[in-house]
Amino acid sequence: MTTREMVGRMSSDQAMAWFATARPYWHERVAALRSSLLAGEKKKSDRTREQYVEDAKRVAAADYDIAAVAGCSKSFYKLRAAAEWKAREDLRELMNTADNSRKKNPGVAGEMEQLCIYADGFEKNGVKKESIEKIVMRLEKLSAQKWQDVKAGARPKATSRNQRQKLGRLPKDWIPRIFERMSKGKGGEGKYKDACALSIVAGMRPDEVAQGVTFKVMPGGGLAFLVHGAKLTTASKSKAKGKNAQASDAADRGQPDRAFVISAVPADKQAAFDHLKAVAAAAGGSAKLGAKLTASGYSSAFSAASRREFAHMDSPPSVYALRHRFSADMKAAGVDPQGIAKAMGHAAESSQGHYGTKAQGKGGLQIGQIAATRAVRSAPPSPPPPSLGRPRKRAPTRSPRIK
Repeated sequence: MTTREMVGRMSSDQAMAWFATARPYWHERVAALRSSLLAGEKKKSDRTREQYVEDAKRVAAADYDIAAVAGCSKSFYKLRAAAEWKAREDLRELMNTADNSRKKNPGVAGEMEQLCIYADGFEKNGVKKESIEKIVMRLEKLSAQKWQDVKAGARPKATSRNQRQKLGRLPKDWIPRIFERMSKGKGGEGKYKDACALSIVAGMRPDEVAQGVTFKVMPGGGLAFLVHGAKLTTASKSKAKGKNAQASDAADRGQPDRAFVISAVPADKQAAFDHLKAVAAAAGGSAKLGAKLTASGYSSAFSAASRREFAHMDSPPSVYALRHRFSADMKAAGVDPQGIAKAMGHAAESSQGHYGTKAQGKGGLQIGQIAATRAVRSAPPSPPPPSLGRPRKRAPTRSPRIK
């Protein structure tokens, strides 16, 4: 029985006696919670709030067991921060709703309704909102979870997070399978189908997809992409002059914008390529995808889908495996290093050495008209091979004569 139902069954004298006891308790309780949980919190940007909402939904779906959805300490504490923020926002909304209810109905009746909202919660747009005590219990459950405890009880895994190494161990049909899985909608991945298609076809980072990718259908049936880059760094002149400065401090890194045209893709990427063409055609020939998503939400959904699809693997592929495969396909297609760097969003040729190899790529990729904002730094020349001639004989050294 809710507090509201209980009060409704009381006589007027009983209700007033309950009110006289409950009113000071709840006022003191709310004041303490405002001071300890809601005071001094910094305002979050719209982008951060959107990302926190997505992460909090994932934690809520796991019954607030963060370890069930976190794969490392960084994601664990990031998800916990998001879930705690959402709990505090729910608490603030509940208190404000209770206060507004009292203001709209001055007098004892309004104050009693305020106390009932504190104790029972309220309903908004058909969704039941939790009471104060349930929200506080949620916060306590979240704050009690520590990554050290999760790590101590976890089964040790001899796995690798290197996506390039995983390419050689993945099934031949892994890309069609993950695209189909992301298209089904189970577990919330369905809304990331377009984002997955962009990563499959053009190897884009999740952050780049979240910024919005524009593409259009070309007369020959290909797709022209415009990508706003991520992982950008501007050269620091002050650091470059420092005593222990690295060479990278004196150079810009990343490409603010890049563009290219893909006319054909390997057979295992054809379904994703056709999907993007259909999306662009339905939008009048040009479309923009990804701007309403968050990078963390997309990455997490992809990882969840990958774990379900490749349950036999201790360490299934992440979304970055598609980026490695895009690099490998360009190398297999014979694209020059400058073109590969621009298409990948790099400002130096040397960066592509960390990505998929020519042997890991598949034939069929046709990419051209590659352009980028910044000039690409060429890789340093390889040192000359050692001489194959006969080694010179060193002149024997004479020991000094002792007189």
